[in-house]
Amino acid sequence: MVAQMIPIQGLVVPTPVLLLVLGGVVAPFMGLAAKRTRFMLREFWAIFVTALSLYSVYQLYLQVEAAAGHVLVVSSWGQNPPFSGCFEVDMLGVFMAGSITFLGLLVAVYSTSYMERETRLTEFYTLFLFLLAGMVGITMAGDFFTLFIFWELMSISSYVLVAFLKQNWGPLEAGFKYFIMSATGSAFLLFSMAFLYGMVGSLNFASLAVAFSDMAITPWTVTLFTFLIVGFGVKAAIFPLHTWLPDAHPEAPSPVSALLSGVVIET
Repeated sequence: MVAQMIPIQGLVVPTPVLLLVLGGVVAPFMGLAAKRTRFMLREFWAIFVTALSLYSVYQLYLQVEAAAGHVLVVSSWGQNPPFSGCFEVDMLGVFMAGSITFLGLLVAVYSTSYMERETRLTEFYTLFLFLLAGMVGITMAGDFFTLFIFWELMSISSYVLVAFLKQNWGPLEAGFKYFIMSATGSAFLLFSMAFLYGMVGSLNFASLAVAFSDMAITPWTVTLFTFLIVGFGVKAAIFPLHTWLPDAHPEAPSPVSALLSGVVIET
């Protein structure tokens, strides 16, 4: 049975994402205050924002459970497709968002001691929060345009975090390799979106599911799904698109490596 979609008002669904985005925006100001007070404001801010986002995911879980398995949908933003989108979430999305924010909270706590000797901590925690925001946003995207926005937010943050220890050549090389391969994957994903909109006239996941349920297999559909596999396969490190992964893991800081292996390639 196909789950029904229930529109809801307000910002209930994307609240975990908005908290992380706002946390990333405020983090540089926390860094300025930390330099003056010599207090661990950046570290505690990252922990606080991540914990608050995890709590909002729990509140979202209660909403989804009360909806008896239906998909909750926030009203679409934007009026000109394909440059419009929406957020929606079901129980799987809640589980993924909860897993991401829970692991992010553990990483934030671990980073307070692991990264204490490093410089540029303001940049680290800012990118860390944006990385979490990108991953959580992907789990709540209701269409390909919204997904692509948060996909790029996740990708750009992870590029820089992999190369964060830039005083050594290894992290820079690993980050650049990751950037080139992931940017190529993003280009394939963007082409896939163009194909989808040209074929169906919509990027909404629900509309696409209906359209493809009775669509015949043609060379265009084969090309489309090939592009999608390549686009998502680079980030998921699927063979033979995995060659960035062995370089990125050992060169990235341990907290970033934990997110890469535990969340990013699974998102």
